[in-house]
Amino acid sequence: MNTVVLRSYTASELFCTKRFISTSSILLGPKSNDAKVARDKSKKKELRKLAMNKNIAKDPAYNQPLYMPLDMALRYLRAAEVGYPTSQQTISITTKIVRDKGTPNLRGKVFFPHSIESENSKSKIMVFTNNDQSQIDYYKNELGCDYVGGQDLVDAIQNDKINLDEIKLSFATPDIASSLNKLGKKLGPKGLLPSTKRGTVAENLTNIIKENSASYPFTQKRADAISFPVGRLTFSDLKLAQNINAVRDGLYKSLSEQQSRKPSIVGHTYITSTNSPAITIDFK
Repeated sequence: MNTVVLRSYTASELFCTKRFISTSSILLGPKSNDAKVARDKSKKKELRKLAMNKNIAKDPAYNQPLYMPLDMALRYLRAAEVGYPTSQQTISITTKIVRDKGTPNLRGKVFFPHSIESENSKSKIMVFTNNDQSQIDYYKNELGCDYVGGQDLVDAIQNDKINLDEIKLSFATPDIASSLNKLGKKLGPKGLLPSTKRGTVAENLTNIIKENSASYPFTQKRADAISFPVGRLTFSDLKLAQNINAVRDGLYKSLSEQQSRKPSIVGHTYITSTNSPAITIDFK
């Protein structure tokens, strides 16, 4: 009878010969399944969090721990700022935005009835036009534009005689618009190059300047909240309330224009001053 001898192999022999059996195909199955389970758990967790945030957003503001009517909230803000320099006392509101994954960011403009800029930090307006001197004087004296001119203004910008960082808005009349292309490298990156597409070129600039000079553009960042400065502590309660209403109008207008099957939801809104806690107020 023949005897079969079973030989044992060392580890080095197993790895160096064809007798080594790869287990990668065996391991790939469980790993792949584990990854799928992890993804499913993460997705379910995200959906639960979204549902919870939507429920919180729908909860009335008065159910929040630190809720106050606006008039009372402003009294507390003013009390919190006693002893601090007036120049540092800014009032802002922050609104929570709940959105589904893939929903685009909100963006739009708020038209404040009362300027939120202090006189010392007021941004400047520039107008390019070849109109006569009476029209130039009108833009300067009646509409408050800081720089108004034609080729002389173009030359001043080309020679770096104007600090463009101070300019907030730039407009032009059609008679000079085409000759501004040479300023593209200087004005373009700062968003100051007038164009018909952006609505900053028109024969009559009066209404455009009035509307845009009081505007505050906003864009929702990654965090699901948007903050707006609404005034200074020197503003009356009425002015602050009117500016807050303007924020609400601008925000809901942006929501109505949002291109999404599931538009974002406005959550709770908080008002703060520079040195105060956040107070929940009515906003919807």
